[in-house]
Amino acid sequence: MSKTTKFLRENFTLPNLITVFRLILAPFAIYTMIAYPDRYWVAGMILVVAGLSDVLDGHLARSSGQVSTLGTMLDPVADKILMMGVLLVLAARKEVNPLAIELLIVKELTLLLGGLMLWKKVKRAIPASWIGKSATVLLYIGVLSLLFGVKAISGVFIYLGVGCSVIAGLHYLYLAITG
Repeated sequence: MSKTTKFLRENFTLPNLITVFRLILAPFAIYTMIAYPDRYWVAGMILVVAGLSDVLDGHLARSSGQVSTLGTMLDPVADKILMMGVLLVLAARKEVNPLAIELLIVKELTLLLGGLMLWKKVKRAIPASWIGKSATVLLYIGVLSLLFGVKAISGVFIYLGVGCSVIAGLHYLYLAITG
């Protein structure tokens, strides 16, 4: 089997295609928020579809034995692009504290560098931890509650999500440094 065939067989899987679909949803959610600020619920629906696709691709990958290095790296990237884009729009509109978003951006850039160090060192990706997954869920709940007009609870979930995300980031950085 050629290297190309092996690469295609290992990476062009249904779970990875679902992850790519989630990446494609990101600009639509962001555009909707910018172009139609009175219709955040539309972006909320896109986020719901993205969140469900996140659960689906992970379940399919594990249950069908199609967990891949590409999927392990691409899945959190799709989550970050979607969530950071939405949060940046909300911060620009003063609906979310910009400091929380700045903290997330610094954490993500630090993780990117740590992940590259680890990849260079041992050629493997670090799978998501339960803390990182919890951060994603909390951020989804916070952002969705804001997009659907339930502002009373959105801040609590967003700040809890940011806190968990920073803790997860420190954990990933530790793993990257210690190999």
